[in-house]
Amino acid sequence: MRLTLKERNVSLRGDFHASGRAERLIEFPVPEWVDIFNEVKDCGLNPICLCYQYDFDEKGFGPYGFITENAEKLLSTYFDGLSLFDSEKLEFKEKRGIGNSGLYFWGENENNKIVMDSLLKYRLWKRKNEFLSKKGGVASSTAPSSILLNSFRKHAISAIAIDQMVKGGCDFFISHLFAPEAGQSIVMFDERTISKFIKFAQSINIQTVKMNSYDNLKSW
Repeated sequence: MRLTLKERNVSLRGDFHASGRAERLIEFPVPEWVDIFNEVKDCGLNPICLCYQYDFDEKGFGPYGFITENAEKLLSTYFDGLSLFDSEKLEFKEKRGIGNSGLYFWGENENNKIVMDSLLKYRLWKRKNEFLSKKGGVASSTAPSSILLNSFRKHAISAIAIDQMVKGGCDFFISHLFAPEAGQSIVMFDERTISKFIKFAQSINIQTVKMNSYDNLKSW
């Protein structure tokens, strides 16, 4: 039986911080110099980054990464059914963490299913045409459309595609490696989703901090 987010929250609340380690979720705006998106000027995205820091001292120095037991529980509990989009193979791969940079979908959102189904239809169309070509048949010239087909260009994600998915109500985020500060981080776009994630972290006793700039993070 699948537990609701509230039920999982209650069951996990007592488990967090059992180690007594100093850990926190840090929110900060995407630095202007980071080249994550293409065509970002063509839409009104306001991306927010979330990184995780642990074993930090009173001056804020400490390692980064969603790699502690608490961080892994936070991700697996909130982002149920996590999948990474493989832009080369045009498929989704189930994941338990965010160690690989890229575009992640999560949850059982119907809008996510629409996007995923459109990609599957394209893959089936492509496979069928390849088969027909080998057999000397006539290939179909009308390819099914999918937001994800042109979502990556030169290893950057199309801001237009992201904007369409935000407006389409999809549940997703981008995992991106920042260095030397922040480490592997989450980039989110919908204010309500960001707020819910932060409140969930707080509800299970994870400290949260908001910083006005990436430059305020301490290097490690």
